[in-house]
Amino acid sequence: MKSTSFFSLSARGSGNADDEESQHLMEEVNDYSLPFSSLASHLEKTLIYKRVYIFIIHAALVLLVGLLLHYHHDSLNVMPLKGRTWSPVHPFIEYEVNGQRATDHHYSQFSGPPTPEQDDAWVSLTKPTGFNATLEELDKAGESLEDLARLKDGGYPASLGVYHQLHCLRQIRLYIYRNKYYPNLTEDQDANLIAHIDHCTEALRLAVMCHGDTHVYSYSWGESAYKPDARSSSKSICVKWSSIEDWALANMVHAESILRPEEYSESLS
Repeated sequence: MKSTSFFSLSARGSGNADDEESQHLMEEVNDYSLPFSSLASHLEKTLIYKRVYIFIIHAALVLLVGLLLHYHHDSLNVMPLKGRTWSPVHPFIEYEVNGQRATDHHYSQFSGPPTPEQDDAWVSLTKPTGFNATLEELDKAGESLEDLARLKDGGYPASLGVYHQLHCLRQIRLYIYRNKYYPNLTEDQDANLIAHIDHCTEALRLAVMCHGDTHVYSYSWGESAYKPDARSSSKSICVKWSSIEDWALANMVHAESILRPEEYSESLS
């Protein structure tokens, strides 16, 4: 029988013990390494979330700045309302896209040689010229309160600017066809009408330049070989006429209801 020394047994025993101890240590290391691995993963995810969050904030700020710049640019071209005088019809105004252009030289119900139908159309268009205003409304509209005309049933006659302009257009039309509408004019009557027409021309010039239509017209050789004719297919954002007319009809007063100065007392100032 082969003998085995104490030292060899001790060495073999010691080696087994070392292996067991090493395995135990490795298990402990692995056990401790799990929390560190989890922590690293958590930190990595947190970093990713922060980066995504920063990106979103940055994108939102860029979008906000872009919108503000766009709004500022557009606001430069928006009609300024500050300083505009108050009007009772402002809350009722509506707008629409309108492509009407008087470029074909065809007669409408308001143009051309006089006819009964045309006369009726103009009377209907200008009928609600006046409305009843209070002193507070006239003051709010920036009007002088001195020497005001009065109405029989109380209040004060007033008119919207557009109806004054339509009155002027109608007056010019009447004078163009004065042989029909003003037969047997005297020289003084004719001079008075010309003065009125001159006033109307200036009123319309101011209105046209105030509203300044900037839509494009082109020119073409139509039926006339003398000069090219203007034409346009442009569309405008216009006041919806019915929104003004409906208000004017609902608040209309007739010229017959205006008192003459001798009809009311000077004490009613």
